[in-house]
Amino acid sequence: MIRRTWCAVALMTLVLCGLTLAADKPAKEKKGDGAASTVPAEAVGFAGVLEGKMVSAKPNGNTVTITVTAATPSDDSKVKDGAALVGKDLTVKVRFEKKDGAWAPNADDAAFVKGLKKGDAVHVETKYIESQKALALTAAPTKAEAK
Repeated sequence: MIRRTWCAVALMTLVLCGLTLAADKPAKEKKGDGAASTVPAEAVGFAGVLEGKMVSAKPNGNTVTITVTAATPSDDSKVKDGAALVGKDLTVKVRFEKKDGAWAPNADDAAFVKGLKKGDAVHVETKYIESQKALALTAAPTKAEAK
């Protein structure tokens, strides 16, 4: 009888310790949950053409950061003054497409971004995506004439 009591006490102690440790762990955040936007306030809602110089790119080719030299808003852009974006460093995501049931970066866009060198002039058509809080390509990017 005493042996059973000690086993029960030991088991309860382990369970309580386990529950306490589990309660101390922070909850995992969902991807994108509470993520702050990296897009400057002046660019939120922008849709149109950005021209500029390449500053950096992720090695996987998913994003490129450019220093804007010219911005031309499209008719559906919430940002009407493209001049507010000139001189800003903006990060733009490549287009994604569904392949074999999974989302993957557009291969042509990623290859283009990987081929860029710092200082290259680029011409990109972009749109602000509210759900991602990011600027994303809407058409294939191209190299621009150096200004």
